[in-house]
Amino acid sequence: MFDKNNPIFISSISLFISFIISLAILYLAKPTWIQVIDENSGKPVIYWPSTIAYSVTFAFVCAISVLLLVTSYNKPTDKPFSYDVPINLTSSDIALSYCGNKHT
Repeated sequence: MFDKNNPIFISSISLFISFIISLAILYLAKPTWIQVIDENSGKPVIYWPSTIAYSVTFAFVCAISVLLLVTSYNKPTDKPFSYDVPINLTSSDIALSYCGNKHT
């Protein structure tokens, strides 16, 4: 079902899952750094922009660490990513391309 050899896909899944989990933990724990005092009631309430910002930051850290872990386990390919370009020029053709005069 999941392509375990694709590091970007696995990192994206971990980004989504860690965002949801951290958002739920911050909502349930209600730490003081995500709360503000409501002016009308005087009670502390959750400040959602701060909660989402902390969750996104934590999710990005998790996704980058998962990406680094998954890419370190991938084996390098046998063939490097390059093209073999044959050059069939003689030395006089190369000299002619630089100066425009035929050398003999």
